[in-house]
Amino acid sequence: MRRYTYPFRWVGFWGIVLALIFLTACQSGRPLPFLSATETPRPSPTPTATATPPPSPEPVASPTPSRLELIWWTPIWFSPASQTPAGEFLAHRLAQFSEQHPDIQVTVRVKPPYGRGGIKDYLLGAYKVAPSILPDVATVDMGDIRTFAPLGIFQPLEELLPPESVEAFYPVARQGGMVDEHLLAIQFEADLFHLAYRQDLLKTPPPSTWEALLNSAITYETLIFSAEDEASDVVLLQYMASGGPLPYGEAPPLDEQVLLNMYNFYDQAYRRGVIPEESVLPLSEDNIWEALSEGKISLGDTRAQLYARKGIQQPHMAPAPIPTWDGKPKTLVQGWGMGITTGVPERRQAAVLFLQWLLDAETLGPWSEKAGYISTRRDVLKAWNAPPQYVDLLDRLLLGGQPYPAPADVSRLRHALAVGLHTLLVEGQAPEEAVRRTVESYGGP
Repeated sequence: MRRYTYPFRWVGFWGIVLALIFLTACQSGRPLPFLSATETPRPSPTPTATATPPPSPEPVASPTPSRLELIWWTPIWFSPASQTPAGEFLAHRLAQFSEQHPDIQVTVRVKPPYGRGGIKDYLLGAYKVAPSILPDVATVDMGDIRTFAPLGIFQPLEELLPPESVEAFYPVARQGGMVDEHLLAIQFEADLFHLAYRQDLLKTPPPSTWEALLNSAITYETLIFSAEDEASDVVLLQYMASGGPLPYGEAPPLDEQVLLNMYNFYDQAYRRGVIPEESVLPLSEDNIWEALSEGKISLGDTRAQLYARKGIQQPHMAPAPIPTWDGKPKTLVQGWGMGITTGVPERRQAAVLFLQWLLDAETLGPWSEKAGYISTRRDVLKAWNAPPQYVDLLDRLLLGGQPYPAPADVSRLRHALAVGLHTLLVEGQAPEEAVRRTVESYGGP
């Protein structure tokens, strides 16, 4: 009897062919799913913990050649790869974007927020050695915008986005991305300092001016040193709120009269016990928050994101602006923004559609609530499901806020202010001597 063995030989042949096809696809490195998210290890930014890499998504068919692949670089906390309700929501929104724009495939590349291999590092490295691998859209720390500006990495958004999309954001969210009259990025989330106080220990809201605070019996735990040789962001805020110029690209000369007024306030507050001895130690907002939560102090500085995640859940806690010399609520605003990095017309057009989708209230509203971030889009903040007192405070602070300078630009000023405060509070020298040493440390313009 004849044995029919050739069908099995053909099965083996086609198995080899399929294996070769699979290996070729793997070596090509092309993303297979509609939404690919590749995470690299990252340092843990304060105060969040290191994220656990998400499992790899199930591969599906590669996009057709007619489908444009749009590359987005972003940290994990603002990505569909985040294994949180906020990440799941972003994945849902990106699926909706794909349905409305079937000719565009969004590929997400997750990068660490800071350090070697971080977004800034990757953008600068790609620009220098391989501009073709730059993304089409990037999420960036607003403090880095001035570093990117002279390189032309980011496209001016005022020429691409409709005015109503830009004007929906607080002025400070636009100012932080402006360089030489060009809007290179829009800040979509914010962090800033304000006060937190315990209503069970402090029966009335804290004073808004230095004079009223000095004449009160209140003890104010404030951040003075963030390290032994650096003044805190709250001191920087006080210098700015008193009229002192901050460095935005250039280092302006110090305002000695502002310094003298500010040092007089710190000197009197410390001598009268309004500012306790603990504040002269390098502290963090976490240190102060722990003391507030345990009822050890009644009033202290805090970050908005920390308060948004913990303070609004505590009925005895309330927010207030940091007291300034004239009582006007002011703050320095930090945060992350988004910009377009491709100059290819077809890709840029797709990037504009995607950026508008991400910056839309339907995306930022639910995402900011689920993630616990302060939105810089005013209609989103106004609709936030938080105590009206807190929403109103943040609204006033953001309306009067000023962008935080680039860390590299402001480090010299922070060091000089630390020298002056150490002279004043640790050595016990007069405010005039503290001013002299601050100017000496700062050097020429």
